Amino acid sequence: MNLNINNNVIRVVVVITTTLLFVIKSELYYNIRDKLKEEYMNKILLTCFEAFNNKSTNTTTLVVEKINHNNIYKLTLPVSYSRSVEVLKQVVRDYKPDLIISLGEANRTKNVEIEKYAHNIQHASISDNDGVIKINEKINEASLCLTPNYDVYQMVSKLQKDGFNVVMSQSAGSYICNLVMYTILEMKELKQIKDAAFIHIPHLEDEDLKLLEPITKCIEQFIIYIKEQYNIENKELEFTSVKNKINPFQRRKIEKIYSLKIKEAESLIKLPDKVYCSINEVKEAMEEITYVGYELQFINKFISALEYYLSNRYTSFSNKAISFILGAILYFITPYDIISDKMIVVGYYDEIYVIEKCLEEVKIELDDFIAWKEDQIS
Repeated sequence: MNLNINNNVIRVVVVITTTLLFVIKSELYYNIRDKLKEEYMNKILLTCFEAFNNKSTNTTTLVVEKINHNNIYKLTLPVSYSRSVEVLKQVVRDYKPDLIISLGEANRTKNVEIEKYAHNIQHASISDNDGVIKINEKINEASLCLTPNYDVYQMVSKLQKDGFNVVMSQSAGSYICNLVMYTILEMKELKQIKDAAFIHIPHLEDEDLKLLEPITKCIEQFIIYIKEQYNIENKELEFTSVKNKINPFQRRKIEKIYSLKIKEAESLIKLPDKVYCSINEVKEAMEEITYVGYELQFINKFISALEYYLSNRYTSFSNKAISFILGAILYFITPYDIISDKMIVVGYYDEIYVIEKCLEEVKIELDDFIAWKEDQIS
């Protein structure tokens, strides 16, 4: 009798323990899942294209430059059948956006055209910027046609009601725009992102630049609507560390060079003309970069901080902070490149790591400066 009671007690204890373990494990799983969601959600990748076909500019670049939403990474894609896809895949692997919104330029249109379909075709009489011509070639052996999850017709209707000159298009063409749209929609099909959108805008000559503002406002409103649909909060992006993506030997080399640049900055800051020369050199270098993600955008904040400091408009930086900021600027233009900038996206890991090291020392002072600057503007 006692043995049966003991066995029953044991069974009850086992059941309770198992249940508790299940609850604890489930809670742990959901906590981890929510933490990962918080870390990797709320990011949008907004892409544009470099100039092509003997044009000096691409209107998509002008529009993207003007868009100032939180939680948006900006990427300038090469007009290249091979490199555009490589860059996209690398950025998605590294930064894990929820949504991708790609802008393309079309001579055929005077409207903003929201694309509904991407077709499995590469066909154009003009070459890409690598000199490659594709005639009636498939992108791959997968789907003949892909379309976004969001309702394109409904989106166009909402934007039209807002007064924007926007229409729905049934085809993104068969050049690089279509390839990019097909690629990002494939990412959506593979569950790498939630959804993707492609929007064509007209090419604007100098005399048409007055149309840039309404086009930009239309794209901004599109972003607002797509954020609402996918419950993407308007949170500020967080700095993505690249420390673990660089091997220890490279980190030591980068840190050594950065230390030397900080020492150089301590002397150089007394020579404003030379500092301005370095700043202009960095500005020129930034214009050549195809990917200016959230992290690299801190270079522009560093430049602004230096310009305000040198002109005595803001003098609250400590000597240490200015040396670290100028040191990062000098590293950016150093000829000793630990990781070649020619490598897609990865080539900027050393610069991003230097920005990361700099922010460890100056973030509070930089945040104070940015807050002060925003107060002056408002």
